[in-house]
Amino acid sequence: MLHAGVPTPEFFVIQSVDDIRYEKRLRENIFPLFVKPLTEGTGKGISAESIVPNLEAFMKQCADLLERFDQPVLAERYLPGREFTAGITGTGKNAECIGVMEITLNKDAEPDVYSYLNKEHYEERVIYSLVEDEKIISEAADVALRAYRTLDAGTRDG
Repeated sequence: MLHAGVPTPEFFVIQSVDDIRYEKRLRENIFPLFVKPLTEGTGKGISAESIVPNLEAFMKQCADLLERFDQPVLAERYLPGREFTAGITGTGKNAECIGVMEITLNKDAEPDVYSYLNKEHYEERVIYSLVEDEKIISEAADVALRAYRTLDAGTRDG
């Protein structure tokens, strides 16, 4: 994504608990971080504990995820703020964004993170709102389409 110019938070991958000792970036003040299993989707492995404020929490959460999911852990700089999702249809150069929604967590939700449990219980925990602000729509659609095309998602159209 970075090589394609798609904005991505600073990140690194932890393959094992031993990697934590050798990760130079952990000696800097880079917290909070957001950690999750590297190859899962739909929020698997994501919870309120995914936002780690310090090295102790980072080590604990990485060890838990490495054991539970038997795969590397992706650690990203935590980006607070609003969350959006974009719907894409079509393939290749014919792909288009059909809409952008904002994801807002309500008072019953696991706080600060669009987690597996929040997705699973979305009717009680999540408010989805169609975005009407043209600037947000344009920016979200641009990033989503560039990521989609970079990953070559969907079937190629010749």
